[in-house]
Amino acid sequence: MSSDNEDAIVAPWVGFLSSKNVLTVVVISTNIEIIERIAEALIDVHSKGTYKWKLITLRSFDLEKLVEVSNLTGKMGMDFVILAMDTNILFCLEWTKNALSQVDPDLRARRVVLVNAGGAPVNAMAVSASDLIAFSTEENLDMLSANVFVRHEATTLAQRLLRYIEVSVGVDTGVPNLNI
Repeated sequence: MSSDNEDAIVAPWVGFLSSKNVLTVVVISTNIEIIERIAEALIDVHSKGTYKWKLITLRSFDLEKLVEVSNLTGKMGMDFVILAMDTNILFCLEWTKNALSQVDPDLRARRVVLVNAGGAPVNAMAVSASDLIAFSTEENLDMLSANVFVRHEATTLAQRLLRYIEVSVGVDTGVPNLNI
């Protein structure tokens, strides 16, 4: 008895101590420009800040391909996943549900965040705002919004994401905060 769920490749969670003082952030989206802008903003903010840890950003369209590559090269710890949705396209919720199904349940607990990266106002989004909020609430995911095509907003988003990552992983305290 085989089903799609049994055949699906799931992103592993090795834990943030798998590499000491290094956090791995995966940025996933359907739009290469959104991926690049978020990843570059994260790297820029991290390099200008006084962080005690190193940041590794992985960029991908598909989490499954990233996991396949990591399985070939050896298990890598994915500490945080950023699902950057382009709400200007109609199928963004279906894509997000599919991407989220590839994330290990242990990694999902406060280590996955949705980003409405298109910056479209509610009346201009291709997806219903109520569906988006219902999905976020149902999956217990936090959602941040920013227009990553505007440099200042991308930088602000990166600052918020890095602070969120620090708190959720417990960089300062050593204890992960699951109640952000």
